[in-house]
Amino acid sequence: MKPIKTKIYLSFIAILLVIGILNAKALNLPESNQSKPQLHQVSMAAPDVLVFTVQSQWVEHGKQVPYEKQAGDEISIQIMHRFIKRNGKTIGALVGSEGKIMFTPDKLVGDTLDILVAMKKDSYTVKEKDTEKRIEIQQVYRKSKPVDCVRAPGLEGFQMEHHLILKLSKPLETGKTYTVSFKEKLLSQIESTFTFDSKKLFSEAVHINQVGFRGDDPSKLAFLSFWMGDGGNLSYPADKTFSLIDVKTGNVAFSGKTRLLKNANYDGNKTKADIFELDFSGFTTKGNYRVSVEGVGCSYPFEISDDAWKNAFVKSMRGLYCQRSGIELGPPYTNFIRPRSFHPADGVKVYISEPVKPGEDPSIRILTPEQKAVLLTYKPSRGGFQNLQKNLTNQILPNAWGGYMDAGDFDRRPDHALLPMFLFDLAEMFPATYSKWNFNIPESKDNIPDLVNEALWEVDFLRRLQQADGSVYGGINSGEHPRRGECSWQESLPIMVFGRTREVAYHYTAISARAALWFKNNQSPEISKGYMESALKAFEWAEKGIGPAVDERMGINRGLAAAELYRLTGDEKFNTIFIANTRFSKPDAIFYTSHSGANADPGGEAGWTYLLTKHAGVNKEIQQNIMNSLIRSADQDIEKCAESDFHYSGGKMRELWWSALSSPGSHVLCRAHYLTGKKEYLAAIVNSALTGAGANPVNMCYVTGVGSNYPQHPLHEDAYNSNQKVYEGITVGGPIDPLHPKHTNSKKIMQRLYPEGKIWPATESYYDVFIYPPMNEFTVHQTMQSTSFVWGYLAGRK
Repeated sequence: MKPIKTKIYLSFIAILLVIGILNAKALNLPESNQSKPQLHQVSMAAPDVLVFTVQSQWVEHGKQVPYEKQAGDEISIQIMHRFIKRNGKTIGALVGSEGKIMFTPDKLVGDTLDILVAMKKDSYTVKEKDTEKRIEIQQVYRKSKPVDCVRAPGLEGFQMEHHLILKLSKPLETGKTYTVSFKEKLLSQIESTFTFDSKKLFSEAVHINQVGFRGDDPSKLAFLSFWMGDGGNLSYPADKTFSLIDVKTGNVAFSGKTRLLKNANYDGNKTKADIFELDFSGFTTKGNYRVSVEGVGCSYPFEISDDAWKNAFVKSMRGLYCQRSGIELGPPYTNFIRPRSFHPADGVKVYISEPVKPGEDPSIRILTPEQKAVLLTYKPSRGGFQNLQKNLTNQILPNAWGGYMDAGDFDRRPDHALLPMFLFDLAEMFPATYSKWNFNIPESKDNIPDLVNEALWEVDFLRRLQQADGSVYGGINSGEHPRRGECSWQESLPIMVFGRTREVAYHYTAISARAALWFKNNQSPEISKGYMESALKAFEWAEKGIGPAVDERMGINRGLAAAELYRLTGDEKFNTIFIANTRFSKPDAIFYTSHSGANADPGGEAGWTYLLTKHAGVNKEIQQNIMNSLIRSADQDIEKCAESDFHYSGGKMRELWWSALSSPGSHVLCRAHYLTGKKEYLAAIVNSALTGAGANPVNMCYVTGVGSNYPQHPLHEDAYNSNQKVYEGITVGGPIDPLHPKHTNSKKIMQRLYPEGKIWPATESYYDVFIYPPMNEFTVHQTMQSTSFVWGYLAGRK
C-alpha cells in the first residue's frame, strides 16, 4: 500500500499522546508513586459478609513514538510482527511501511497483593466508628482474576482484581458507620469508613439489567446470588424483602419478596450459588432506580422509560457505524479518532487472490517487486492466510473498499454478507419508528432511514466487488492478523480480496434483492431497479453449471437467494427453486439448525422470507410448515429461557461459549411475537436480554459504553494501538464455561485465577483481558448483530 506521509503520521502520534494522558486520568490509573494495591470498592454481600475489591499492579500500555534507527538495530520477524532489538533487548515493534514509527512495549507497574497477609484475619480490624467496639472476623475468603494484561514479547503480567470476603461474627447494623483498618503495607489505604445502608451501599450480589426497561415490558426481573470463591455459595434466607429505590429521592417506590429460582446444587446451575429472582413486572412508573435487598445492598442504577431499549439500541448501531472500513472517524459523529483506512484514494492497493483458472494469462501470477518485498516481511501462520498468499496475483481490483471490519482486526469477511438482512427486517417491521430515529451518522441528513443506510453499507460494499459477469468477490483481507502496534490506516501487510464463490454470490443476491424490495416499497423505483438487476446478475452467475444434484449446503444458500428474488419479483421460477431447496417441505423441520446468536442460518432466513411472501403462487402448505416450525421453536425457547440461571436463551444444556451470555440470541422469539403479538413471547425476549445487559454475577453489561459497568479492554487493535478508549456499542464474546473443551488457549490467564480456573462458575468466568479472543473479541455478524437485532426489536415495537 502507499503509505500516508510521515508528517501526518507523526502529527497523529502527538494527538495519540494527548489521548493517552486523558484516558489514563479517566481510567483512574495510579500515580507513579502509588505502587501498593488499592482499595477499589467496599460492599456487602450479606449483613455479616463484607467484601473488599482490591486491584494490584497496573499496565502502562505501549504507545507509538518516532523511531530513529541506530547502528546495530535488528528487526526480528515473528509471524507478522516486526520487533526491534537494540543491544539484545526488544525496544518496540516497527509500525507502518516507512519504518519511522515504533510501538513501545507494555509495562507492568506497582506491587502485587501480599496474599498470605491478605488472607489472615488479623490483617483487618472492623469496628463501629469512634468506638472501640470491634467485630470479630471469623474467616477470610478470596476470589481473584486478571482484568488487564501486558502485551509485550518475552514479558508476562496481569493487573489483578481481588475480592477479599470477610465473614463477620455478627451482622452489621443498618444506619451505623464502620471503620475498617488494614494491616500496614497491605494496601495504599490505611483505613476505610462506610455506612451500612442496604438502600445506598452497592452489593455485588444484586444483579440488574443496566439497560433498563420500558414500562410496558411484561417482565422486569433482577437477581440475587453470590459465589464467595474459596468460600463457595453464600446462602440467603427465603422471602427476603427487596425494594426499588428512587435514585433521585431515595424513597421506596416498590417492594416485593425474593423467590428461589435455583439452589446451588440444582442440575444445570452454572453459577455455583443459590439464585433468587426479584420480580417487579407490574411496576411501570418511569424513573431511575436501584434494586435494594434488605440487609444486603443495592444494584447499579437502571431506568424505566419509553427510551430505555432505544438508547441502548442506538449505541449498538453506533458501534456498527464505527466498524465501517474506508471512512474517517471523529467528531461530530464519534469521539474516537481514526484516519480513513483501506481506501484506494489514499494509494491502497487491493490485489486479487484466487485459485488458478483454466486458460488464464500466466503473467498475472508474476508478482511485482513491491509485492515480493512485502511478502518477505511476514510468514503466514495458517491455512487461510497461506492460501491468500499462495493464490496472489499482480492484478489490482479497483474501487475495492468499504464493508465492516470484522472484529478487533481489519478484515471484511464473507460471513458478513447476511448482516443487512436483520437490519432490513427491523426496518420492515417498524417503518414508522425507524424512519424517525437518528443515529448521528453522515447519512442522517438524507431521506433514507439511518437503519437502512447502515444495512446498505454492506450491500454497497459487495456491489462494488461485483464483476461484469455477475460474480462477487467475498471480501477483503490482509495477509495476516494485524502487526503489533499497527493501526488500520497504517497497514503494511499485503491486502487481498477473498475469491468468488457461489455461496458469496447467493448471499449477495439475497441482500441486494432485499435492498431492492425496500426501495420498491418506499417509492424509489429507479434505485430498486439497480439493486434488482445486480441481484439477478449475481444469481445467474451462481447458477452456471448447477446440475440437478446440488449439495445440501449450497442448496440452502440457493434457496435463500431464490426466496428473496421470488418475494421481490413474483417470478415463479424462483418459487420453484426455493421449494426444491427448502427443508420446510417437511412438517417437522427445525426453524434454525443452530442457535440464532451465532452465524445466521440461511435456511431459516429463507423460510422467514417465504413466510412473509404474498404472491398468489406461494405454496400454502410450506408456509404453514414454516409458521408451525417458528412457533414450535419459540415455545421451546420460552422453556429454555425459564430453565437457565438468569433466563438467558438456550437453556441449561446450552454450551456456554462464545456469545452465549453476552448477546440475546432470541431472534425466533422476536419473529413469533411479531406475527402473533403473544405476551409470553415478548416476556421471554426481555428475559433473554437480561444477562448480557448486566443481570449476571459479574454485574457487567457486555456491550461497551452501555450501563454503569462494561468491558474496558476488548480486543480492538485500533483502540489498543492508538491508546484510545474503545467506542460504544461493541458486544464482546462474554463468559465461557472453564470446562468447555475449546477453553484451552487461556493457560496464562487460568494460572492467575483463584480458586483455580476450572472450578469457577461458568456465568462468572469473564476476565476483561485483551489477549483472550473468545471472551473479549467480537464480530459484527455474530455478537453485535444478535444484540442489535433483539434490542432493536424491543425498542422498535409498538
